[in-house]
Amino acid sequence: MLYIVDKDSFTGCIVARMSDDKYINGTALKFETYKHQKQLPGLITVTLEEFERMREEYILSLQTVFKEIQQAEYYNLVNTLKIKRHSLNQNFAFFFLESDESAFNVYTLCVRYDNKYYCAQKDKNLTEEEIRSLIDYRKQLFVFDVESASHSVELFNYLEDNDISDIFDLFDSNPDKIKLNGTDFPFASVADKNNRYIVYIDIEYNIDRKELEKILLRFFSENILGFFESKYSQWDEYKEKCIAYRDGKGTKYSIWQYRF
Repeated sequence: MLYIVDKDSFTGCIVARMSDDKYINGTALKFETYKHQKQLPGLITVTLEEFERMREEYILSLQTVFKEIQQAEYYNLVNTLKIKRHSLNQNFAFFFLESDESAFNVYTLCVRYDNKYYCAQKDKNLTEEEIRSLIDYRKQLFVFDVESASHSVELFNYLEDNDISDIFDLFDSNPDKIKLNGTDFPFASVADKNNRYIVYIDIEYNIDRKELEKILLRFFSENILGFFESKYSQWDEYKEKCIAYRDGKGTKYSIWQYRF
């Protein structure tokens, strides 16, 4: 059995099946003919295992970081969308709301916390403690190559506040690194109260930067354990799409394998 999905606009669902690996189920069409007829150039065939991995990655990517919103936007969402789950306390209230985009148990989550208002896309099974923690320790993520990093005002302010004169000073003799297409790319990450800045080195422009930056952002996201598997300090596990990370401390790296 093969599954047909649209890699250009994948939403966790299949488009069709092929039971005999030749014809599309319910039709007399071969795959290329079906693809042309549907005018969907992004159609591909995948196995059940490949489809399940694609769907798992999609579900993880649906979840977003909390952003602060205005009181009016908060009440507009709460009053106009169907409530799936809620809790009301004096200084803390939350509402999981069902919208047209709701899928795979991920819903719009609106929170009132210490007289501020927040919104994100989150798993409906989060506990109150987990929701508080995600708000308390949230950071906006920024990723730059070393050249574009110089254009970030926020990163410049961080460097200045910490007496760092040059962006390359973030990279010592044992930097964190990611392996992609068989090449190691050093990166460094620093954080202030609200933001985390991730800077990587690719001077020769010899990598798919979109893929590299996506992996780095996911490594520092709230869903790291969904996107990565920890390999501890086993260097023989440092393979393709792996991150060797020590967070600028000591000499011992932990190895993290990207799962997708």
